[in-house]
Amino acid sequence: MYWWNRVVEFDRKPLDSQLLCGFVLEFTDRLTLIHYMDTQRFDLDGYVVFRNSDVRRWRSVPEDSVRIRALQLKSIKPVRKRRLSLASWPQLLDTANKLFPMMIIYRERIHRDACQVGRLVSMNRASLELKEIRPDGSWDDCYRYKFSDLTRVDFGGGYEDAFARVAAAGAASKPKRTG
Repeated sequence: MYWWNRVVEFDRKPLDSQLLCGFVLEFTDRLTLIHYMDTQRFDLDGYVVFRNSDVRRWRSVPEDSVRIRALQLKSIKPVRKRRLSLASWPQLLDTANKLFPMMIIYRERIHRDACQVGRLVSMNRASLELKEIRPDGSWDDCYRYKFSDLTRVDFGGGYEDAFARVAAAGAASKPKRTG
């Protein structure tokens, strides 16, 4: 089947009760990159990379569906990010970190309903260190996570962008210490 620039729905149950929907931009044996489609707003909202081993089923969204027609009427097309590498989690995180100010990591096999939002600080052979951001937009500490626990990474969307902006504005507005 021709996957490139097709809207596809991915069923990742039981990890995620919601279908992931988006334009398939690239895939390898282990990972898939989609330009994520918000199916409530009929809009594209960032990028999602997930493990292929977690996909139970997938289906191509028909070209005559409301979702596809809405995107066409809004002149919305996927944008491919050429410098992203799907060779491995470390290479993906390294390249995404250079292109986007914030990312979300998911470890759904450990915490199904939780994610960590932050900025990549460092990596070694087995893990990454993420400078996390709190729900109020202030910076938290750095935490380390194993690559083997990752199930999904999001970046370039409105949610991540909002946190990046709030964090940047908060850092800029903090009073400087004197004396």
